[in-house]
Amino acid sequence: MQAPHRDPHPPEPVNPEAVTAAPLTVLNFGAHWCGLCRMVDPLLNRLSSEWAGAVEVVHINVEDQFRLAHRYGIKSLPTLVLLQNGEEVHRLSHFSSREDLLWQCHQWLDPYLSLWQQWQNLS
Repeated sequence: MQAPHRDPHPPEPVNPEAVTAAPLTVLNFGAHWCGLCRMVDPLLNRLSSEWAGAVEVVHINVEDQFRLAHRYGIKSLPTLVLLQNGEEVHRLSHFSSREDLLWQCHQWLDPYLSLWQQWQNLS
């Protein structure tokens, strides 16, 4: 039996305290062997540049960060968890296509982004 492929440059461990520092954080739980995860990563990277300053996207490899995945009760991959000020406010783990994922991300993020933009305008 062949050993599973491991990323030769695994990401640094995710510090849960650092994750909660941003007002809005998307935790992207995935694994290198997950095909759907590989579709989600570039999409979230693109959306993260659109949301620059408003939302932090943190990619988490569940094989390397199994305790964090367990802490968040991750049961399927990929799973996206939206945190607002460190508290979970939404979870997305079932979508059928790239378009479905985009639609769902906008559905659950747009209200938070609108509030963030209003707050920025007041500052």
